[in-house]
Amino acid sequence: MKHKIILALSILTPPILMQIWQANFDILNKILFVYAIFFVAFIISLIIGIRQRNIFSLLALPFFIISFFLCYLIINIQSNRSLKSAEQIISFLEKYKDKNGAYPTKIVSLTPDYLKKIPRQWFMLTSRDYRYSYDSRNKVFSIERCWGVNVTHIWISGSNEWQFVD
Repeated sequence: MKHKIILALSILTPPILMQIWQANFDILNKILFVYAIFFVAFIISLIIGIRQRNIFSLLALPFFIISFFLCYLIINIQSNRSLKSAEQIISFLEKYKDKNGAYPTKIVSLTPDYLKKIPRQWFMLTSRDYRYSYDSRNKVFSIERCWGVNVTHIWISGSNEWQFVD
């Protein structure tokens, strides 16, 4: 039974830790430390599995590594989709401005004429709306991309490029 729990932990640990990390970037060092502890624990489990010829203990370390890289791959895919969706929204905001003479005050104004629905940005198991704001005085808009709950990039219509946010 304990070997099955170890195997389950090896699969579930990376996505859980990444989900915790997305909520607070400041704890990256602590998250990496926890990863290291689990990595060492799964190496010990591998050694025990070799000695006891227990398949669950043997698989813990490979599953931990595979789970970690799958989470990393999923996050990269989601980030690329988020970027493409944001750029699609930006394109439609420009088309909206060309047709109406100004950017919309709310992003939902793009539906249904330009978009069926406003896409959401994902991070692991959570999603959120793009943050959009329109400055009617300067006639510019901004749209924010997030990594988890943290804003990482902002597009300001006058600059025409993504700017990294610290």
